[in-house]
Amino acid sequence: MSALASGEAELRKRRGDFRQTILDATRQIIDERGLQAATTRNIAELAGCAEGTIYRHFEDKHELFLELFAGSSPEFLELIATLPAQAGGPPVGDTLVQVGLAALRFYRAVLPFVGGGIVDPELREQQRKHFDQPGHGPMHAFEQLEGYLEVERQLGRIRPSASVVGATRALLGAAFGRAYLDVWLGDGLMAREAVDDEYMGEVVRTLLEGLQPQAE
Repeated sequence: MSALASGEAELRKRRGDFRQTILDATRQIIDERGLQAATTRNIAELAGCAEGTIYRHFEDKHELFLELFAGSSPEFLELIATLPAQAGGPPVGDTLVQVGLAALRFYRAVLPFVGGGIVDPELREQQRKHFDQPGHGPMHAFEQLEGYLEVERQLGRIRPSASVVGATRALLGAAFGRAYLDVWLGDGLMAREAVDDEYMGEVVRTLLEGLQPQAE
């Protein structure tokens, strides 16, 4: 932890804001040592509090992870929540690039949680129960984007025969795939690829060639 970050953490603790201090400590441990190292003991040690303090702010470690997950990239979650209402507004291509870039940043931030949930059966089961709730989980983003594209199709701004399901999976899948390679392989590979704006612009341009209404 940098001197500045350490000073901010100490200030929060003096103010009694242990909740944010605990979240910051958890994020640092996951980033530096992986999800498996994010035990309540390690979190409490880095946060400078007793393990019991964690349970005064969070019901369990799963709730702590979920809050950290949701706060990783709020831009994407906020955009997805309002997406269908944007139909008929900005050009479809502009909106899809915006969604793709926000998704890319979100997936980069949450991949450590995704990977941990895959290898940890207990955490995976907890996540599935949470994802079963309406408006939660990765499929919510798919449903929102599909809803947006369906309205755009009804408005005649994309081709009637276009698959909104296929387009949704192509866009979000491209964002997740790049985020995965970025995290897994590091800057060495990504330095040879287009920057985010160029990458997502090419993905959307390719999608639009199949989505745009056919000229009469």
